Amino acid sequence: MGGADLKELRRVSLVEQTATAIKDAILNDTLKPGERLVEAKLAESLHIAQPTVREALINLEHEGSVVRVPNRGTFVISFTEKQVNDIYCLRECLEALAMRLARSNLTDEGLRRVQTCLKAMRAAAENSDAVAFFDADLAFHRALWQMSGNNSLANALETVTSPFLAYTGGVRGSAYRKRADYLAVVDQHQQMADCLTKGTDQEADGVIHRAYASFMADNRRLSPPPRKEEHVQASAEKERHSGAESSLM
Repeated sequence: MGGADLKELRRVSLVEQTATAIKDAILNDTLKPGERLVEAKLAESLHIAQPTVREALINLEHEGSVVRVPNRGTFVISFTEKQVNDIYCLRECLEALAMRLARSNLTDEGLRRVQTCLKAMRAAAENSDAVAFFDADLAFHRALWQMSGNNSLANALETVTSPFLAYTGGVRGSAYRKRADYLAVVDQHQQMADCLTKGTDQEADGVIHRAYASFMADNRRLSPPPRKEEHVQASAEKERHSGAESSLM
């Protein structure tokens, strides 16, 4: 058998496995928005050493799935209603630009990647699989950003989208979405994908605008009221920012 017939294998470290397990628990709503993550309890639950959990949480913090608050601990990411609306507004503007650039930088490989992500989203929607749906949804957007050919734009979208999508698409909605809700989101993404090869830039802008209006409406409809833990984290975040501002005066 020739070397070309063999697929490259990647060794997944225990830290990576731990981070994945914690992230899956966030996405399937086992770990709640704003919930404090206690390293000792996670280590006991996963049957691993506490330093491994600590390193995994650091990786998830860099990714944006958790936030570390000085003197308080590490919490599952959460957002206020205003923050959600602000980020949706920013994402809409940036993604509309990415769509325009992608339309002028189309490649067969890029289009295939987008269609593969759509198929994965639809399969996950049919099974109401929140974790698989989140992964395919984020992969879809990343494929679009990559086709824009603008790395700075792609990096900006990655920064605001990855943790935010985990919160709105996975954490808050997973326990409240039905199969029809998932399929409706797939249809919105199909319309976005169609814009890559059809219509004008102005028409594509309109599709992006309607898609984000729908995403915002769904988030308001499907999200449960903020939990006590979220208020605690919000207060801690406010305290942290106030302290940072005071130190600069």
